[in-house]
Amino acid sequence: MSIALRTQFIVYILSALPFAAAQEVISGAASIQGTVTEVPGGAPAPGVSIRLHGRTASKTATTDVAGRYEWRNLQPGEYFISTHGDGYGKNSSGLLAPVRYIRLAAGQSLTADFEVKKEAGISGHVLDDDRRPVPNARIHVYARVFVNGAVSFGLCGSARTNDIGEYNISGLADGRYYVSAGVKLLQFQKRPAGAKRDTKSKVADVGVFYPSEPSVISAAPIDLSAGEQRQGLDLMLARLETYCVAGSVATDRASSGGLSLVASHNGWSSYVANSKFAGNDEFEVCGIPPGLYRLEASTGSGDGSYLSLGQMEFAVGERNVSLDPIPLASGVKVRGKATIEGADPRELFPRGIYIALDPRGMQPRRMGEVLGAEAGASGDFVIPNVFPEERWVRIHGLPQGYYVKEARMGARDAKREPVRPGTGELTLVLAADGASVSGTVAAEDKALPSEVIVVLAPPSLP
Repeated sequence: MSIALRTQFIVYILSALPFAAAQEVISGAASIQGTVTEVPGGAPAPGVSIRLHGRTASKTATTDVAGRYEWRNLQPGEYFISTHGDGYGKNSSGLLAPVRYIRLAAGQSLTADFEVKKEAGISGHVLDDDRRPVPNARIHVYARVFVNGAVSFGLCGSARTNDIGEYNISGLADGRYYVSAGVKLLQFQKRPAGAKRDTKSKVADVGVFYPSEPSVISAAPIDLSAGEQRQGLDLMLARLETYCVAGSVATDRASSGGLSLVASHNGWSSYVANSKFAGNDEFEVCGIPPGLYRLEASTGSGDGSYLSLGQMEFAVGERNVSLDPIPLASGVKVRGKATIEGADPRELFPRGIYIALDPRGMQPRRMGEVLGAEAGASGDFVIPNVFPEERWVRIHGLPQGYYVKEARMGARDAKREPVRPGTGELTLVLAADGASVSGTVAAEDKALPSEVIVVLAPPSLP
């Protein structure tokens, strides 16, 4: 069981929530079976891969010609089931349907049916400002998603144009999308000490969003239905004044690592330039249009793990930009303690409670990080290596009836806002007197809906 640190009070009943993962709590079975069907029409969906993941087992099954699958001889425990395959539309997480979470107990059987939809696709051309085809242009398809406390743009598909500027992207689920076309990645250049800087802007073709807008703010969404193949979605690159960005990394000359320039705005981000840096030499990248950006620097070990990380956000207006040196920070150790309100201090802390520091939004997990730890018998825990970026605290494995009453790191209330590792010890107060809510969902004058999602939420949603 995963408990997100939010306070929840009011019950809402939602019969159609395509992005949610329903939590099924049953007194389950040693087997799981089900049928996968197409929507609309209800025809069987053969060849779909169904994956089962849990602490005691990980299994894969493929639906037969009747759309059926089955697993036998399963151990009791908590699992999640996901769907994959070609020919059907994938959502922003790359799945054909929402993840199904289950709790399986010995001696019974569970039926878990899924519905999938025929894939949609888009195609068109990318042209330059003179309406000439642009070969090898980068095309990305995004969907707006809510992930880990932030609205983000999830990448759902990508392609490159051919020699005559054509592109085609398939495998999309029905839904609303945003399409961008970009030119090749730029490269950082080392600036020799004392070199004269060119202060003039230069005109260049820059990436756009459909229908040929240079900013995601002005992008027009594209709504696709299941099975639709939308043609003629042409994008024309914008010709704009571009500028240079110069800076350095605050490190010693013996260090080296990677540099990335990322365009970022309101949850959308895309790489603009990649390169390497050596020591604290000054670097420069030119061809940057006006907008909001994030410059990232990192050092790593031979196995690809991160050793240090730094980033700086800035804006490019109508002039070149010179940045202060980017400071690098290593991973930090997060110490914490969990206690149970009113418990005898001589009692052992419950086993299996895991404290995690999840990235905020779609921020990636950095290789080499350890993002969680299990609390010991005294409630103490140590998360050994996590970079000091904003994180949500999330608690897994709470026993039935337990909930998080308080959570703090430094001055931050970790139940209501993300924390930053390195700003203090993480303290948790659990309580074991959790209330329960039960009831029946009924539909007047029609059949009882299946798999209805019941949500407990605040009376005023934040």
